[in-house]
Amino acid sequence: MYLKVMGVAHIAEAANGQQALLLLETNAHLFDFTICDLRMDVMDGFEFLRCAPRARIGRVIIATALEDDFLSAAEEIVLNYGLRLAGRLTKPIDFLRLKNLIATASNKPKAKYVFRKRLPFQCWTIADLSTALQRGQFVPYFQPKLDFLTRKPIGVEVLARWMHPDQGMISPSQFIPLMESAGLIDWLTVELLHNVLDCTKKWYSARPEISISFNASPLTLEKSAIPNQWLGIVKEHNVSPERIKIEITETALPKDYKSLLESATRLHMHGFGLSLDDFGTGYSSLQLLSQIPFSEIKIDQSFVAAARNNKRSVVILNAIVSLARNLDLQTVVEGIETESDAVFFQQLGFDLGQGYHLAQPMAGDDLMRWLSAQQSVPLSGAEARFTPSQYIPR
Repeated sequence: MYLKVMGVAHIAEAANGQQALLLLETNAHLFDFTICDLRMDVMDGFEFLRCAPRARIGRVIIATALEDDFLSAAEEIVLNYGLRLAGRLTKPIDFLRLKNLIATASNKPKAKYVFRKRLPFQCWTIADLSTALQRGQFVPYFQPKLDFLTRKPIGVEVLARWMHPDQGMISPSQFIPLMESAGLIDWLTVELLHNVLDCTKKWYSARPEISISFNASPLTLEKSAIPNQWLGIVKEHNVSPERIKIEITETALPKDYKSLLESATRLHMHGFGLSLDDFGTGYSSLQLLSQIPFSEIKIDQSFVAAARNNKRSVVILNAIVSLARNLDLQTVVEGIETESDAVFFQQLGFDLGQGYHLAQPMAGDDLMRWLSAQQSVPLSGAEARFTPSQYIPR
């Protein structure tokens, strides 16, 4: 009755998920909204939403009498189904809130489905990648890591960029998997390491506190020759291994874990720092921390987004801070996009931040100017941010 007062023209009701699916089969209407009670007999709301034709049910509003933590998980599941979520309601239903949800969602543009052309990287061959390596087309970019309290730069992460002569700048997410599958990732790593150490000569003596972090493929770290090779390159450039941190991605750990453990331990023995990247997104974080001598953990940016609306995520983040302090580990939070993000994680007790709000990835020359600027201006709020003239893809 209340929905009719709101001006809803067509309303259909079902007692459970099975009845709702039958209703969709026999009803000619394309619904703009589906209000779905998650806890129903015969077929619950999750089963219904998983089976329902997406084009017929419109935007979804989930309803339940269960606690907020359950609703947060339910929202994630609905999005994983590929459905458009308009919001959530707790029972008994507040019809004023329902009206607001419908009004807000109705003002959003309808989704459009676009068939995209295949991405260029699907046409690259091993010969293309080898030629690009030979011609020096892969270059390092640097994204600073800043101390949350002082907003001073503590280190930089090296990010590979492919400066393609025809396609412009290409981000690593498009070519790193190809490099790994083609067996070229070790070559790329060595080339980048040489380039990075060449760049750092310009500011090495002036800014000794700035560490250099670079990502190492687990496939590379499986090889027993890597520690001696990297140590030799560092010595060739007269850079102390203590200035370098090797980021190992937890979500991409190799099958040959014993070889990884050996290489990581030997690198640590020679003075390299070890950082566990994307902490908390894989399946063996605690086992890794107990066996590999990490000096730093990096919190994946997915936690940044989740912490804004999820109490459980905040509890987990507090536990991570406590764990890191007890293990004497430095903490870095990735994906800091706003000042409120920076303040929030600073108050939780995290050490360093990295993200577009603090500093974008930049070329070596831009980094030089940025570091010089940090010594001459107050490092707080908007004054600590730097935006290179050229847009840098993530």
